[in-house]
Amino acid sequence: MCRQTRNPSPPRPFERLAAFLLATTLLTALESCAVLLPSPPRSGGSTLSDAARESKSEGEKKRDLEAGRRKDPPICVAEEVVAQSCDPPESYERDIDPEPRRPFQGHIGLIGGAGTLSKTPDGGFGMGGVQFGGYPGDRWRVDLALLGLGADLSRRGGPVSALEHPFEMAGDVSARYHLTPGHARVGVYPLVGFRFGTQFWNYAKPLDVHDDGGSRTVQSDWVNYYAPYAGFGTTVIQLPHLELGLHVTGGMRFYEGYSHEGFRNDLFKDSGFVQLMFETSVPF
Repeated sequence: MCRQTRNPSPPRPFERLAAFLLATTLLTALESCAVLLPSPPRSGGSTLSDAARESKSEGEKKRDLEAGRRKDPPICVAEEVVAQSCDPPESYERDIDPEPRRPFQGHIGLIGGAGTLSKTPDGGFGMGGVQFGGYPGDRWRVDLALLGLGADLSRRGGPVSALEHPFEMAGDVSARYHLTPGHARVGVYPLVGFRFGTQFWNYAKPLDVHDDGGSRTVQSDWVNYYAPYAGFGTTVIQLPHLELGLHVTGGMRFYEGYSHEGFRNDLFKDSGFVQLMFETSVPF
């Protein structure tokens, strides 16, 4: 007979890994709010192009810039859901794994590479950072990477070239499935991932901005984006104490409609991207 059950099963290695990655992501969000928290919703106002042109203009006369009007965010109400399950027959009480699993193994290493954006002239970018994760199963691997990215906006021309000292910070979560066994010298795998990032920059000169009846001075700004991606990779060296590999992935970047300071985003367009990444992993 079916009944509601609340008997927790003993934690498995992959559950410990999931809890570890979740806790790390939450800590990253608390320390880098700009990367994970979206800007407040707005409507109307001046554009980033207006701000960029004003920051490069010469003369004493300043143009009034308006930040977008803030919108009240919707109120969400969480509901508790209790799952129902049926007691299996006694013959199925045992947890049978069709493939032998190696003991849980974590790893840490460096990751870096380069890529290009499809809708942006001279939209090349480079990146690098630290990556850590583990194997919840014999062939499954999950990773969390913290990345710094750089691009030369001055080469792209137009108003975006007036944005100075650009750089990006991003958090990257990915999962892969090895098509080759763990004892093989070379590995091959498909890969999927999701990236949360923030593009930062400085304006060439301070801007006077009118916002909700007040005024303020703006020197720097940023806009958030998220980017799902997928691809294939290979582990060219797969030893007990070291792994070296590379992968090629492609995906889409989706930017927020407004910058943090309230300007409508007409400079950073949603676009596809391709990137080549190199990585090292040291098990622990």
